[in-house]
Amino acid sequence: MGGVGKTALAIVLAHRLKYKYPDAQLILDLRGADPEHRPPVTSIEAMQSVIHGFQPEALLPDTLAELAPVYRSVLANGNRRILLLLDNAADAEQVHPLLPPPHCLLLVTSRQHIQFPGLETLRLDCLAPEKSRELLLKLAPRLEGHTEEAAELCGHLPLALEAFAGAVNDKKLYPVPELLERLRAGKDKLMPVEAAFQVSYDLLSDELQRRWTQLAVFPTSFDFQAAAAVWDDSAPAASPASPPTQAGMPAPLSDSTREVGNRRGEGVALGNLGNAYADLGDTCKAIEFIDQQLLIAREIGNRRSEGNALGSLGCAYSDLKHTNKAIEFFERGLELHREIGYRRGECDALGNLGASYATLGNASKAKEFCEQRLVIAREIGDRKGESNALWNSACALDGLGNRSEAITRAESALQIYEAIEDPNAAKVRAKLAAWRGSK
Repeated sequence: MGGVGKTALAIVLAHRLKYKYPDAQLILDLRGADPEHRPPVTSIEAMQSVIHGFQPEALLPDTLAELAPVYRSVLANGNRRILLLLDNAADAEQVHPLLPPPHCLLLVTSRQHIQFPGLETLRLDCLAPEKSRELLLKLAPRLEGHTEEAAELCGHLPLALEAFAGAVNDKKLYPVPELLERLRAGKDKLMPVEAAFQVSYDLLSDELQRRWTQLAVFPTSFDFQAAAAVWDDSAPAASPASPPTQAGMPAPLSDSTREVGNRRGEGVALGNLGNAYADLGDTCKAIEFIDQQLLIAREIGNRRSEGNALGSLGCAYSDLKHTNKAIEFFERGLELHREIGYRRGECDALGNLGASYATLGNASKAKEFCEQRLVIAREIGDRKGESNALWNSACALDGLGNRSEAITRAESALQIYEAIEDPNAAKVRAKLAAWRGSK
């Protein structure tokens, strides 16, 4: 169950065994049970992540059949001794394709029972009551005389016990019975772990609660620089006495990454912020951060990052319905990706240009860019890119009055969508039925 200490135990074990696996130690969160209700990581995504850990620039296929041999080859190369921790697995089906060669070590944590030949299982349960009380007293001596009730309210779960002990230590102005009452009230509505954290949250000042809540803007992990930028961006306007900062640059970001001269890290943080705001639908704020990312990429000569920023800006202006401006950014990105030979970036830019011209009703131009994208997608093994190019090409052909060829292209797109289990398959299937019915 959640909070029982699976991940903590696995990490301790990994640290103790890492000397036996010196080539690499990797950890992946497979999101089998995700508090944000995101879907589990697919086996394909996990494989791509592992491969990119060894080959960051590799252009990878996106089907299991094509990717699995690459994954196995990377792990088996030179009999590498690698420790792979798959944390929070959904089920055996998710894990099975990720099994490493025998000379590697696999650790898996899951709320489900997972069993494979050669994999030893260990079931974890809540702490015994006496161990719970012992842990609480060790972490928070103030709980002397209250450990039995506190341990029971925390469900004897290590994470809940640790969270509540932290609240007791941090809130010394509050009597222990009052903190227990807060925990008791929370447990009526929440699970033990959530209730323990709720006690800590409720006792924060309004300002600190606001700051922690704002960090929900990030859909995935984030670093201090990104958090600082979010907090500074929402703060009241600076007084005239405040030290000047570069126009548009959040001050904490330049008090942290810039201070240590990590311009590349600063650019990454800004790009992540831009993407996070774009996901939230705040496109103007996304543009603000991506513009800053673009400036840094040009300053340090990171041309791939520059091309990616140009593409992100194009997508942002496309969301704002400024299609002609979006096309300008996509074209500049396309030119840059071609200069540096980054085929995947070129493929994406061509796809965005095709979609943009389709929005403008220029089916001929849309078809031209879709055809170019199709060639590159097939060259680099981008199955999703290939299917999107085929489908968008089909729509353009239909707009040009060539229904028969449009159906042929759409059928090819549908085959790939179904093979990679893409949700676009349903849309294409319905459109094909309509086209065939009106022929």
